[in-house]
Amino acid sequence: MLHLPVMFEQVMDGLRVLHPEVELRCTSQGPAVAWVDPERAARVMANLLTNAIAHGKDGAPVCVSFREGDGEVWMDVHNDGGA
Repeated sequence: MLHLPVMFEQVMDGLRVLHPEVELRCTSQGPAVAWVDPERAARVMANLLTNAIAHGKDGAPVCVSFREGDGEVWMDVHNDGGA
């Protein structure tokens, strides 16, 4: 079982090196744990963040939130993109 916000923080750390001008934020409501393949989950997370950075407004933060409910984990990615 994987704690998704912890993994996401690791993915964000790597992207902060590549995009120091972008503020990356992560919040979680609940533990947000799931049975997932760690490598694939990290790849999906990196792709979502990279897209949010590429298509967001310059200087706007990228915010990610996790929430749990009814046996599911939801991940939302938000940017102030105009695309």
